[in-house]
Amino acid sequence: MVGCSGALTDLHWRAVSGPALPAQSLLSARSQAIAVEPQVAGTYAFEVSLRDAADAPRSERIEIVAAGAAAATRIVVRVDQAVRAGQRASLRAWPTVAAGDAVAAITWAQIEGPPVELDTSDPARAIFTAPSVARDTVLRLRATLRTAAGAPDSDDVLVVVEALPPPPAGQLFAQVPASRVHPYRVTGAYADRLVLCVYDPALYFSSGATNLCTLGTLPLLAQQTAGEVPSVAQIMDRVLVSHDWMGERFEAFVNAQASDDVRRLLGSVTAIVLGAHVRPSFYWSATGAIYLDADNLWLTAAERDVVSEVPDFRVGFDRELDYSGLWRYVTGNQPALRFFDPAQRLTRDLAYLDYELGSLLWHELAHANDAFPSALRVGAATNVPVFRAVAAQQPSDRLALDWPLASQEMFALARVKFFGAQASDVQKTFSARQVADFFRADRANDEYGYAVPPGAGASPREDLAMLFEEFMMQRHAGARRDVAMTNKFRPGLTGADLIVAWGQRGRIADPALRARVALVLREIAPWIDAAELEALPPPLPLREGASWTANLDPVAGDVTRLDAHQRARGDDPRAIERLLRQREQRLLLPPVPR
Repeated sequence: MVGCSGALTDLHWRAVSGPALPAQSLLSARSQAIAVEPQVAGTYAFEVSLRDAADAPRSERIEIVAAGAAAATRIVVRVDQAVRAGQRASLRAWPTVAAGDAVAAITWAQIEGPPVELDTSDPARAIFTAPSVARDTVLRLRATLRTAAGAPDSDDVLVVVEALPPPPAGQLFAQVPASRVHPYRVTGAYADRLVLCVYDPALYFSSGATNLCTLGTLPLLAQQTAGEVPSVAQIMDRVLVSHDWMGERFEAFVNAQASDDVRRLLGSVTAIVLGAHVRPSFYWSATGAIYLDADNLWLTAAERDVVSEVPDFRVGFDRELDYSGLWRYVTGNQPALRFFDPAQRLTRDLAYLDYELGSLLWHELAHANDAFPSALRVGAATNVPVFRAVAAQQPSDRLALDWPLASQEMFALARVKFFGAQASDVQKTFSARQVADFFRADRANDEYGYAVPPGAGASPREDLAMLFEEFMMQRHAGARRDVAMTNKFRPGLTGADLIVAWGQRGRIADPALRARVALVLREIAPWIDAAELEALPPPLPLREGASWTANLDPVAGDVTRLDAHQRARGDDPRAIERLLRQREQRLLLPPVPR
């Protein structure tokens, strides 16, 4: 094992001989562990090139003999992978049983390596935290299937745990460990400093001392272009990926945009990190980079296989509250964002990313342009760490001064829902109607707009980001946003079980919010004609007392007018649960003291 003596870098696998492999077989070619599924028997040879712990170039050749299957495979675990010590990871098993038979049980066991605790609350999935190790170490886990007819089968999976040096005092990536990434374009102008500046476990801030980069070392894209709109090539030079296909998908998404809004807004970032283990997504003024969960990028089942299924660590913060704040984007009275069951190995098309990636990207770009508005970013100081170059008064500060949010009840509930504060006895009694009354009388378009990190002393940055996200989703994807307060969502409930106490579609066009949205657009996207905001259709009230599913058509008044496809997509409890989690999967990191 080459990694026994220290960290490996610049890894690259390639197939050098043997039968042809299926397309997308080497999706993890820049990782310590690869997984392939040969379709025919034969000898397969692979070569890996790397730089060892002494920074010396090395290469190794490995041969694998694939024999013909003795019997039909009943269970497959995908995929062998590498993770860093302390990182949470997931594995999934796919059972296949003969007609007339059924899955009776799937069980997991660890066969090799330092012991880890397996969360198998979903029997087809195992979640664990990689152990602390002194050198790169292999874990072997086994999933065993037993069918109703008594037929057994099992499959093993290997996980390489990469050792890390002792963390520095004030380590920045302690709460969300930095996973292995590499420049998507290895010959890019800033390829040599991207990881070191934005996603390295050695980054720290301690008692005023830091090794964070300045904008002189890694400038904002707009500083590189002297204020001109960055080209796609310049953007891709700033992309870090855990797997190369993520860069390909992001580049295709940017190229497919009919306007230059994405490229203009990316002028306020230093880098874009796309990772299989980036969860939750976030923007951080400490580095000036945006970090995007690759679950928003995949198109094929094989791509999805390498993306972590680890839940957001804040899931369950609201368990003692007795209401749910629901949201969705809607086009043609159908949910725009869908749930893709990982057990079904589905595919998506590039156009769907306008909803999936678009809603996330507009949100994080709002944060970046709040920190570095277009009018100020070219002249931002280059001789200090990024967080000290942020605008002294940000657009979100002006929004809070000119059009402040007033509901202290909603601010307090946000501390519970998004930061894990203990719910008070009074908060536990709030009904959906009471919370709706707090919310609708104020000027936010989502509960998340009230989220302010404890002790940050900052304006509600999420307020600006939520307003901008909703406007841009309507502008670019024609998707209007529903927001509603309902009875408490619990696992297994469907949209038909959730009764709307109050709700609204297209809330940003409400007269109470329109001036706030206008300020946001002037500050962070001044090239957008204000007439577009005035042209938005007026908000539609959702029907109180009707279900969340029935309100896919808030005018009809009759759920039977929805076809079976609409009802299925509106009722799926997994789709609802994913949206609730997705809003929480935007990390609120406290700013580094300025």
